[in-house]
Amino acid sequence: MPSIVAQFRADLEARGEYVVRANISSGWFAVFPKTWRERAEAAARAGRDAPNLIIYRTRSGELRDHHVIPYSVLRELLVEDTVTHSEANGSERWNLTLKDHLLHVSHRPERVDVSSYFGAPLLIEEVEHFIPEEVESASTYHEGAVRRIQVNAYERDRLARQKCIEHFGRRCIVCKMAFAEVYGPEVESLIHVHHLVPLSTVGQQYEVDPIRDLRPVCPNCHAVIHSRVPAYTIEEIRNMFTANSAGIGAFPQA
Repeated sequence: MPSIVAQFRADLEARGEYVVRANISSGWFAVFPKTWRERAEAAARAGRDAPNLIIYRTRSGELRDHHVIPYSVLRELLVEDTVTHSEANGSERWNLTLKDHLLHVSHRPERVDVSSYFGAPLLIEEVEHFIPEEVESASTYHEGAVRRIQVNAYERDRLARQKCIEHFGRRCIVCKMAFAEVYGPEVESLIHVHHLVPLSTVGQQYEVDPIRDLRPVCPNCHAVIHSRVPAYTIEEIRNMFTANSAGIGAFPQA
């Protein structure tokens, strides 16, 4: 059975992912700094902070025999002092091994447990979301075609999300929480984007204006917004928040 990563490798790399095959016996593979920078540029163009490192095994015969390692794990490993320089041809690379779910880079003694990333979903896969609006697609600003996955979901555009965040920032428009301030910059991308007009009421494709139609919200506020049908408005959730908490100062204008 061919690996799902092998089947979609070209598509994953086009989206900015760094895909490598690890030797099935030794677990060895290499990451090249020049290619890593190219993938990082592709990821940025797609509105993502950094590439994931996707490692699958050669000749394993398993569909999902892969690890999807996020950059938050790699940032301390793929650094200048772990690069191997070849005197023979002047090339540079990071030499790594992945064996028994332990990731190791040359010139460092530690091994990082990456077992939690084994078989993780790939960008090209549709995954279950508890809030339908957070399912995204990589097409244009035209949205509205309903599709069936594990929940009802609506097509979403990564660029529309990016433009919304560029305008409003990564702070929740309701409670003003920012992931970077509370948990650190490596998780700042977890902010959700809420569509003010439910696409289920539109009935046909329309052109989304990221500034007019979208707002950044934290997962908690987003869940509350969708806790009833029809969904609460931003103003209603703000009133609920201020009435039941000390508040966090004045709210920005929507």
